[in-house]
Amino acid sequence: MASVEIFVDDAVRGNPPFVCAKTGQPADGLQRIEQKIGGPSALLALLVFVPIVGWCLLLEFIAFSAGRATLTVRVPISRQSLATQHYWRRWWIGGWAAVAVFVVAAIARALHEPPWMWLVFAAAAFVVAIAAYAAMCVSMVRVRLDASRRWVTLSGVDPAFRDAVLDQRRGISEPHSV
Repeated sequence: MASVEIFVDDAVRGNPPFVCAKTGQPADGLQRIEQKIGGPSALLALLVFVPIVGWCLLLEFIAFSAGRATLTVRVPISRQSLATQHYWRRWWIGGWAAVAVFVVAAIARALHEPPWMWLVFAAAAFVVAIAAYAAMCVSMVRVRLDASRRWVTLSGVDPAFRDAVLDQRRGISEPHSV
């Protein structure tokens, strides 16, 4: 997978070339991706080294993180890519639901098996949930706003999408358009 920088106005308006960002094939529509702007301060490392100050900073970050601004970009996407994202999201949700069911069954001892057996099933469901989350992250375009707040980096995109964006930036028209 590749990454490409797009001017923030083009990303917000959904003006990149109409090529699926994940497959490089013609896009069927635009996908909205919301990204919180800003993140935890490097000062949160004080949490480890100076616990009292670090915990105060952590609580402050949690209190103010709800009010962080959100950047919403629109990325061209195909139905196939959306279907892949939804597939892995269902596996992720199903994995966590299975973890909850197995943990509750172990606690309640709903059946007569020993509780460790249910906990082994819960651990297996946890592994499924984590693997599905990793696959879901790979199937999505990641968005990062640079420090100048003028450029958006889209990573995890297909090289054909990157090339189309670079061609558009240079003013080269697409071969199929007149």
